[in-house]
Amino acid sequence: MFKRIRSLFKPAKEPEAVVYTLGEFPSLVDSREKDIIRILSEKTQKQRNTIRDLRSALKELVQDLASKEREEAFHPKLETIAKNTLPLFERAMFSSLSKDLPEDPEMFYHAATESLKGCVKGLSGQGRYLQGVFPEEMKEIREMVDQIGREMNAMTPAIAEARNQRALLSTVRADLTRLNAAEKEKKRGTDEVDLLKEEIAREKGDYDRLRNRIDTINEAVKTGSLRDLREELAELNNEFLDEERALQSDLSVIAHVFRKAEKVLIRTMGAAAGKDLELFVDTLAGTGIPAEDQILPGLSRLLPIISSMIESGDLILKNKEEKELFSKEIDLPARVREGYTRREAAYRLFHAKERVYQETPILTELSVAKREAERREAHIEALKSRLSGIVQKNATLEHEIPDLEERVHGGVEKLLGHVVLIKSEDT
Repeated sequence: MFKRIRSLFKPAKEPEAVVYTLGEFPSLVDSREKDIIRILSEKTQKQRNTIRDLRSALKELVQDLASKEREEAFHPKLETIAKNTLPLFERAMFSSLSKDLPEDPEMFYHAATESLKGCVKGLSGQGRYLQGVFPEEMKEIREMVDQIGREMNAMTPAIAEARNQRALLSTVRADLTRLNAAEKEKKRGTDEVDLLKEEIAREKGDYDRLRNRIDTINEAVKTGSLRDLREELAELNNEFLDEERALQSDLSVIAHVFRKAEKVLIRTMGAAAGKDLELFVDTLAGTGIPAEDQILPGLSRLLPIISSMIESGDLILKNKEEKELFSKEIDLPARVREGYTRREAAYRLFHAKERVYQETPILTELSVAKREAERREAHIEALKSRLSGIVQKNATLEHEIPDLEERVHGGVEKLLGHVVLIKSEDT
Protein backbone atom coordinates (compact mmCIF):
# COMPACT_ATOMS: atom_id res chain seq x y z
CA MET A 1 0.00 0.00 0.00
CA PHE A 2 2.69 2.47 0.94
CA LYS A 3 6.06 3.11 -0.56
CA ARG A 4 9.06 1.77 1.32
CA ILE A 5 9.56 3.58 4.65
CA ARG A 6 12.94 4.43 6.06
CA SER A 7 14.10 3.73 9.61
CA LEU A 8 11.80 5.33 12.16
CA PHE A 9 14.35 7.02 14.35
CA LYS A 10 17.29 8.01 12.14
CA PRO A 11 16.88 7.52 8.39
CA ALA A 12 20.16 6.89 6.62
CA LYS A 13 19.60 9.75 4.23
CA GLU A 14 16.88 12.13 3.19
CA PRO A 15 14.67 10.21 0.73
CA GLU A 16 12.55 11.73 -1.96
CA ALA A 17 9.07 12.99 -1.12
CA VAL A 18 6.44 10.27 -0.87
CA VAL A 19 2.88 10.93 -1.96
CA TYR A 20 -0.13 9.88 0.14
CA THR A 21 -3.78 10.75 0.38
CA LEU A 22 -5.21 11.93 3.68
CA GLY A 23 -7.26 8.75 3.73
CA GLU A 24 -4.05 6.69 3.94
CA PHE A 25 -2.80 8.51 7.05
CA PRO A 26 -4.70 6.49 9.69
CA SER A 27 -3.31 3.18 8.39
CA LEU A 28 0.11 4.78 8.04
CA VAL A 29 0.02 5.92 11.67
CA ASP A 30 -1.05 2.45 12.82
CA SER A 31 1.80 0.91 10.85
CA ARG A 32 4.24 3.41 12.29
CA GLU A 33 3.15 2.54 15.83
CA LYS A 34 4.03 -1.10 15.16
CA ASP A 35 7.44 0.03 13.87
CA ILE A 36 8.05 2.01 17.06
CA ILE A 37 7.30 -1.07 19.16
CA ARG A 38 9.42 -3.34 16.99
CA ILE A 39 12.42 -1.01 16.80
CA LEU A 40 12.36 -0.28 20.51
CA SER A 41 12.26 -3.99 21.25
CA GLU A 42 15.21 -4.62 18.94
CA LYS A 43 17.26 -1.73 20.33
CA THR A 44 16.78 -2.75 23.95
CA GLN A 45 16.82 -6.54 23.60
CA LYS A 46 20.49 -6.89 24.57
CA GLN A 47 20.18 -4.67 27.65
CA ARG A 48 16.99 -6.40 28.79
CA ASN A 49 18.59 -9.83 28.53
CA THR A 50 21.68 -8.60 30.36
CA ILE A 51 19.61 -7.02 33.14
CA ARG A 52 17.65 -10.25 33.64
CA ASP A 53 20.92 -12.23 33.87
CA LEU A 54 22.41 -9.70 36.29
CA ARG A 55 19.32 -9.82 38.51
CA SER A 56 19.53 -13.62 38.68
CA ALA A 57 23.21 -13.49 39.54
CA LEU A 58 22.58 -10.76 42.10
CA LYS A 59 19.93 -12.87 43.85
CA GLU A 60 22.43 -15.72 44.10
CA LEU A 61 25.07 -13.44 45.60
CA VAL A 62 22.63 -12.20 48.24
CA GLN A 63 21.53 -15.77 49.02
CA ASP A 64 25.18 -16.84 49.44
CA LEU A 65 25.76 -14.29 52.21
CA ALA A 66 23.94 -16.40 54.80
CA SER A 67 25.99 -19.53 54.04
CA LYS A 68 29.24 -17.57 54.20
CA GLU A 69 28.30 -16.36 57.65
CA ARG A 70 27.93 -19.92 58.86
CA GLU A 71 31.25 -21.04 57.36
CA GLU A 72 33.45 -18.31 58.73
CA ALA A 73 34.19 -17.08 62.22
CA PHE A 74 33.85 -13.38 62.86
CA HIS A 75 34.52 -10.98 65.61
CA PRO A 76 31.62 -11.23 68.05
CA LYS A 77 30.48 -7.69 67.31
CA LEU A 78 30.51 -8.36 63.57
CA GLU A 79 28.64 -11.59 64.08
CA THR A 80 25.96 -9.66 65.95
CA ILE A 81 25.70 -7.17 63.10
CA ALA A 82 25.46 -9.95 60.56
CA LYS A 83 22.89 -11.82 62.60
CA ASN A 84 20.62 -8.78 63.04
CA THR A 85 21.11 -6.95 59.75
CA LEU A 86 21.57 -9.68 57.16
CA PRO A 87 17.93 -10.88 57.24
CA LEU A 88 16.69 -7.33 56.75
CA PHE A 89 19.11 -6.80 53.86
CA GLU A 90 18.10 -10.09 52.23
CA ARG A 91 14.40 -9.21 52.57
CA ALA A 92 14.91 -5.77 51.01
CA MET A 93 16.97 -7.11 48.12
CA PHE A 94 14.71 -10.11 47.42
CA SER A 95 11.68 -7.79 47.46
CA SER A 96 13.28 -5.72 44.70
CA LEU A 97 14.56 -8.69 42.70
CA SER A 98 11.76 -11.26 43.00
CA LYS A 99 9.18 -9.67 40.68
CA ASP A 100 9.37 -10.75 37.04
CA LEU A 101 10.08 -8.01 34.50
CA PRO A 102 7.49 -7.56 31.69
CA GLU A 103 8.33 -8.26 28.06
CA ASP A 104 7.14 -4.86 26.85
CA PRO A 105 10.28 -2.65 26.70
CA GLU A 106 8.70 0.43 28.30
CA MET A 107 7.00 -1.58 31.01
CA PHE A 108 10.27 -3.46 31.49
CA TYR A 109 12.13 -0.17 31.84
CA HIS A 110 9.70 1.13 34.44
CA ALA A 111 9.72 -2.10 36.46
CA ALA A 112 13.51 -2.42 36.22
CA THR A 113 13.92 1.18 37.36
CA GLU A 114 11.80 0.50 40.47
CA SER A 115 13.77 -2.68 41.12
CA LEU A 116 17.06 -0.80 40.79
CA LYS A 117 15.86 1.90 43.19
CA GLY A 118 15.01 -0.80 45.74
CA CYS A 119 18.46 -2.38 45.41
CA VAL A 120 20.22 0.99 45.79
CA LYS A 121 18.09 1.75 48.82
CA GLY A 122 18.94 -1.66 50.32
CA LEU A 123 22.66 -1.08 49.81
CA SER A 124 22.58 2.41 51.33
CA GLY A 125 20.44 1.16 54.21
CA GLN A 126 21.09 -2.25 55.78
CA GLY A 127 23.84 -2.93 53.22
CA ARG A 128 26.25 -0.37 54.62
CA TYR A 129 26.35 -2.22 57.96
CA LEU A 130 27.37 -5.42 56.18
CA GLN A 131 30.41 -4.00 54.39
CA GLY A 132 32.67 -4.72 57.36
CA VAL A 133 31.30 -8.26 57.66
CA PHE A 134 31.34 -9.20 53.96
CA PRO A 135 33.69 -6.68 52.33
CA GLU A 136 34.41 -8.69 49.15
CA GLU A 137 30.88 -10.00 48.73
CA MET A 138 29.28 -6.60 49.29
CA LYS A 139 31.71 -5.04 46.84
CA GLU A 140 30.69 -7.60 44.22
CA ILE A 141 27.00 -6.98 44.94
CA ARG A 142 27.47 -3.23 44.64
CA GLU A 143 29.36 -3.59 41.36
CA MET A 144 26.58 -5.78 40.00
CA VAL A 145 23.94 -3.21 41.00
CA ASP A 146 26.04 -0.53 39.31
CA GLN A 147 26.22 -2.67 36.18
CA ILE A 148 22.43 -2.96 36.14
CA GLY A 149 22.31 0.83 36.39
CA ARG A 150 24.65 1.17 33.42
CA GLU A 151 22.48 -1.17 31.36
CA MET A 152 19.43 0.89 32.32
CA ASN A 153 21.25 4.06 31.23
CA ALA A 154 22.03 2.40 27.92
CA MET A 155 18.30 1.78 27.40
CA THR A 156 17.29 5.36 28.27
CA PRO A 157 17.90 7.06 24.88
CA ALA A 158 15.85 4.44 23.01
CA ILE A 159 13.08 4.61 25.61
CA ALA A 160 13.02 8.43 25.49
CA GLU A 161 13.01 8.45 21.70
CA ALA A 162 10.19 5.92 21.57
CA ARG A 163 8.19 7.95 24.07
CA ASN A 164 8.69 11.07 21.98
CA GLN A 165 7.59 9.17 18.91
CA ARG A 166 4.55 7.84 20.77
CA ALA A 167 3.65 11.34 21.94
CA LEU A 168 3.95 12.63 18.38
CA LEU A 169 1.94 9.67 17.11
CA SER A 170 -0.76 10.37 19.73
CA THR A 171 -0.91 14.01 18.64
CA VAL A 172 -1.19 13.07 14.96
CA ARG A 173 -3.88 10.52 15.74
CA ALA A 174 -5.85 13.09 17.78
CA ASP A 175 -5.51 15.64 14.96
CA LEU A 176 -6.65 13.04 12.44
CA THR A 177 -9.69 12.23 14.58
CA ARG A 178 -10.57 15.91 14.92
CA LEU A 179 -9.95 16.49 11.19
CA ASN A 180 -12.25 13.61 10.28
CA ALA A 181 -14.92 14.88 12.70
CA ALA A 182 -14.58 18.46 11.40
CA GLU A 183 -14.95 17.36 7.78
CA LYS A 184 -18.03 15.28 8.60
CA GLU A 185 -19.47 18.15 10.63
CA LYS A 186 -18.90 20.56 7.76
CA LYS A 187 -20.50 18.13 5.30
CA ARG A 188 -23.55 17.77 7.57
CA GLY A 189 -23.67 21.55 8.02
CA THR A 190 -23.53 22.17 4.28
CA ASP A 191 -26.32 19.65 3.65
CA GLU A 192 -28.42 21.16 6.43
CA VAL A 193 -27.89 24.69 5.08
CA ASP A 194 -29.37 23.59 1.75
CA LEU A 195 -32.33 21.92 3.48
CA LEU A 196 -32.95 24.93 5.72
CA LYS A 197 -32.89 27.34 2.79
CA GLU A 198 -35.47 25.21 1.00
CA GLU A 199 -37.65 24.99 4.11
CA ILE A 200 -37.42 28.74 4.74
CA ALA A 201 -38.42 29.42 1.13
CA ARG A 202 -41.45 27.13 1.47
CA GLU A 203 -42.47 28.64 4.81
CA LYS A 204 -41.99 32.16 3.45
CA GLY A 205 -44.23 31.38 0.46
CA ASP A 206 -46.95 29.99 2.75
CA TYR A 207 -46.60 32.99 5.07
CA ASP A 208 -46.88 35.50 2.20
CA ARG A 209 -50.02 33.77 0.89
CA LEU A 210 -51.47 33.83 4.39
CA ARG A 211 -50.73 37.55 4.77
CA ASN A 212 -52.42 38.21 1.42
CA ARG A 213 -55.51 36.35 2.69
CA ILE A 214 -55.48 38.40 5.90
CA ASP A 215 -55.27 41.64 3.88
CA THR A 216 -58.20 40.50 1.73
CA ILE A 217 -60.33 39.69 4.80
CA ASN A 218 -59.42 43.01 6.45
CA GLU A 219 -60.49 44.87 3.33
CA ALA A 220 -63.78 42.97 3.28
CA VAL A 221 -64.36 43.80 6.93
CA LYS A 222 -63.74 47.50 6.31
CA THR A 223 -65.96 47.83 3.24
CA GLY A 224 -68.58 45.06 3.56
CA SER A 225 -71.67 44.40 5.64
CA LEU A 226 -69.67 44.25 8.87
CA ARG A 227 -69.10 47.99 8.80
CA ASP A 228 -72.56 48.81 10.19
CA LEU A 229 -72.19 46.15 12.90
CA ARG A 230 -68.76 47.52 13.80
CA GLU A 231 -70.15 51.08 14.04
CA GLU A 232 -73.01 49.87 16.25
CA LEU A 233 -70.50 48.06 18.45
CA ALA A 234 -68.42 51.24 18.76
CA GLU A 235 -71.54 53.22 19.75
CA LEU A 236 -72.47 50.69 22.44
CA ASN A 237 -68.93 50.77 23.74
CA ASN A 238 -69.08 54.57 24.00
CA GLU A 239 -72.37 54.31 25.89
CA PHE A 240 -70.83 51.88 28.33
CA LEU A 241 -67.81 54.15 28.82
CA ASP A 242 -70.11 57.14 29.39
CA GLU A 243 -71.99 55.27 32.14
CA GLU A 244 -68.71 54.16 33.67
CA ARG A 245 -67.35 57.72 33.66
CA ALA A 246 -70.59 59.04 35.25
CA LEU A 247 -70.43 56.47 38.03
CA GLN A 248 -66.74 57.11 38.52
CA SER A 249 -67.42 60.86 38.77
CA ASP A 250 -70.06 60.36 41.49
CA LEU A 251 -67.78 58.00 43.45
CA SER A 252 -64.89 60.49 43.21
CA VAL A 253 -67.09 63.30 44.64
CA ILE A 254 -68.30 60.98 47.43
CA ALA A 255 -64.73 59.99 48.25
CA HIS A 256 -63.62 63.64 48.39
CA VAL A 257 -66.49 64.67 50.72
CA PHE A 258 -65.99 61.65 53.00
CA ARG A 259 -62.24 62.34 53.18
CA LYS A 260 -62.96 65.94 54.31
CA ALA A 261 -65.42 64.63 56.90
CA GLU A 262 -62.81 62.14 58.15
CA LYS A 263 -60.29 64.94 58.72
CA VAL A 264 -62.89 67.03 60.61
CA LEU A 265 -63.76 64.12 62.92
CA ILE A 266 -60.11 63.34 63.61
CA ARG A 267 -59.41 66.99 64.35
CA THR A 268 -62.39 67.43 66.69
CA MET A 269 -62.90 63.96 68.21
CA GLY A 270 -59.67 62.04 67.73
CA ALA A 271 -58.33 59.37 65.35
CA ALA A 272 -60.74 56.64 66.47
CA ALA A 273 -63.77 58.71 65.47
CA GLY A 274 -62.71 58.81 61.83
CA LYS A 275 -61.79 55.14 61.47
CA ASP A 276 -64.99 54.01 59.68
CA LEU A 277 -64.77 56.90 57.25
CA GLU A 278 -61.10 56.12 56.58
CA LEU A 279 -61.87 52.47 55.68
CA PHE A 280 -64.70 53.50 53.38
CA VAL A 281 -62.61 56.12 51.59
CA ASP A 282 -59.74 53.63 51.18
CA THR A 283 -62.15 51.30 49.37
CA LEU A 284 -63.03 54.08 46.93
CA ALA A 285 -59.40 55.02 46.47
CA GLY A 286 -58.44 51.67 44.92
CA THR A 287 -57.75 51.06 41.23
CA GLY A 288 -60.87 51.07 39.05
CA ILE A 289 -64.46 51.04 40.23
CA PRO A 290 -65.09 48.81 43.29
CA ALA A 291 -67.95 46.30 43.34
CA GLU A 292 -71.38 47.60 44.23
CA ASP A 293 -71.63 45.49 47.41
CA GLN A 294 -68.36 47.02 48.64
CA ILE A 295 -69.81 50.57 48.46
CA LEU A 296 -73.53 50.69 49.14
CA PRO A 297 -73.62 49.19 52.68
CA GLY A 298 -70.95 51.58 53.93
CA LEU A 299 -72.47 54.54 52.10
CA SER A 300 -75.94 53.92 53.64
CA ARG A 301 -74.48 53.46 57.12
CA LEU A 302 -72.17 56.49 57.11
CA LEU A 303 -74.30 58.96 55.13
CA PRO A 304 -76.32 60.13 58.21
CA ILE A 305 -73.05 61.19 59.87
CA ILE A 306 -72.10 63.20 56.77
CA SER A 307 -75.56 64.81 56.58
CA SER A 308 -75.41 65.76 60.27
CA MET A 309 -71.98 67.36 59.80
CA ILE A 310 -73.28 69.32 56.78
CA GLU A 311 -76.33 70.59 58.68
CA SER A 312 -74.22 71.61 61.69
CA GLY A 313 -71.80 73.49 59.49
CA ASP A 314 -68.84 71.30 60.53
CA LEU A 315 -68.54 70.11 56.91
CA ILE A 316 -68.70 72.71 54.15
CA LEU A 317 -69.66 71.68 50.59
CA LYS A 318 -67.75 73.90 48.17
CA ASN A 319 -68.48 73.03 44.55
CA LYS A 320 -71.58 72.36 42.46
CA GLU A 321 -71.06 68.60 42.24
CA GLU A 322 -70.73 68.16 46.01
CA LYS A 323 -73.80 70.29 46.71
CA GLU A 324 -75.85 68.40 44.11
CA LEU A 325 -74.99 64.90 45.39
CA PHE A 326 -75.40 65.70 49.10
CA SER A 327 -78.55 67.84 48.82
CA LYS A 328 -81.65 66.73 50.74
CA GLU A 329 -83.47 66.17 47.45
CA ILE A 330 -81.04 63.44 46.30
CA ASP A 331 -81.24 59.85 47.54
CA LEU A 332 -77.50 59.26 47.22
CA PRO A 333 -77.49 55.46 47.78
CA ALA A 334 -80.28 55.10 45.21
CA ARG A 335 -78.35 57.25 42.71
CA VAL A 336 -75.21 55.19 43.16
CA ARG A 337 -77.21 51.96 42.83
CA GLU A 338 -78.79 53.24 39.63
CA GLY A 339 -75.32 54.19 38.34
CA TYR A 340 -74.10 50.64 38.84
CA THR A 341 -77.29 49.28 37.20
CA ARG A 342 -76.95 51.51 34.12
CA ARG A 343 -73.24 50.67 33.83
CA GLU A 344 -73.97 46.92 34.02
CA ALA A 345 -76.80 47.16 31.49
CA ALA A 346 -74.62 49.12 29.06
CA TYR A 347 -71.82 46.58 29.43
CA ARG A 348 -74.16 43.64 28.79
CA LEU A 349 -75.45 45.23 25.59
CA PHE A 350 -71.94 45.98 24.40
CA HIS A 351 -70.63 42.51 25.33
CA ALA A 352 -73.53 40.71 23.59
CA LYS A 353 -73.05 42.72 20.43
CA GLU A 354 -69.27 42.19 20.59
CA ARG A 355 -69.75 38.41 20.82
CA VAL A 356 -72.03 38.49 17.76
CA TYR A 357 -69.42 40.55 15.93
CA GLN A 358 -66.49 38.31 16.89
CA GLU A 359 -68.39 35.13 16.00
CA THR A 360 -69.06 36.32 12.46
CA PRO A 361 -67.54 33.58 10.20
CA ILE A 362 -65.29 35.95 8.31
CA LEU A 363 -63.86 37.34 11.57
CA THR A 364 -63.38 33.83 12.92
CA GLU A 365 -61.41 33.05 9.78
CA LEU A 366 -59.42 36.26 10.25
CA SER A 367 -58.57 35.36 13.84
CA VAL A 368 -57.43 31.86 12.84
CA ALA A 369 -55.37 33.26 9.97
CA LYS A 370 -53.64 35.80 12.23
CA ARG A 371 -52.69 33.13 14.77
CA GLU A 372 -51.35 30.91 12.01
CA ALA A 373 -49.39 33.82 10.53
CA GLU A 374 -47.82 34.53 13.93
CA ARG A 375 -46.89 30.86 14.30
CA ARG A 376 -45.33 30.68 10.85
CA GLU A 377 -43.45 33.94 11.36
CA ALA A 378 -41.96 32.63 14.61
CA HIS A 379 -41.04 29.36 12.86
CA ILE A 380 -39.34 31.22 10.02
CA GLU A 381 -37.32 33.28 12.51
CA ALA A 382 -36.27 30.09 14.33
CA LEU A 383 -35.18 28.53 11.01
CA LYS A 384 -33.22 31.67 10.09
CA SER A 385 -31.52 31.66 13.48
CA ARG A 386 -30.50 28.01 13.06
CA LEU A 387 -29.29 28.71 9.53
CA SER A 388 -27.17 31.61 10.77
CA GLY A 389 -25.63 29.43 13.47
CA ILE A 390 -24.71 26.67 11.01
CA VAL A 391 -23.27 29.15 8.50
CA GLN A 392 -21.10 30.65 11.25
CA LYS A 393 -20.02 27.18 12.38
CA ASN A 394 -19.11 26.20 8.82
CA ALA A 395 -17.09 29.40 8.46
CA THR A 396 -15.14 28.43 11.58
CA LEU A 397 -14.61 24.90 10.24
CA GLU A 398 -13.37 26.29 6.90
CA HIS A 399 -10.52 27.92 8.83
CA GLU A 400 -9.96 25.00 11.21
CA ILE A 401 -9.78 22.21 8.62
CA PRO A 402 -6.75 23.59 6.68
CA ASP A 403 -4.92 24.16 9.98
CA LEU A 404 -5.64 20.57 11.03
CA GLU A 405 -4.50 19.26 7.65
CA GLU A 406 -1.24 21.19 7.99
CA ARG A 407 -0.67 19.87 11.52
CA VAL A 408 -1.36 16.29 10.42
CA HIS A 409 0.92 16.77 7.42
CA GLY A 410 3.77 18.08 9.58
CA GLY A 411 3.26 15.38 12.21
CA VAL A 412 3.35 12.57 9.64
CA GLU A 413 6.54 14.00 8.11
CA LYS A 414 8.17 13.95 11.53
CA LEU A 415 7.03 10.37 12.11
CA LEU A 416 8.33 9.18 8.74
CA GLY A 417 11.46 11.26 8.73
CA HIS A 418 11.04 12.43 5.14
CA VAL A 419 9.03 14.86 3.02
CA VAL A 420 5.39 13.93 2.45
CA LEU A 421 3.13 15.24 -0.29
CA ILE A 422 -0.64 15.01 -0.03
CA LYS A 423 -2.71 14.27 -3.12
CA SER A 424 -6.46 14.63 -3.55
CA GLU A 425 -8.61 11.56 -2.86
CA ASP A 426 -10.16 12.00 -6.32
CA THR A 427 -6.93 11.96 -8.34
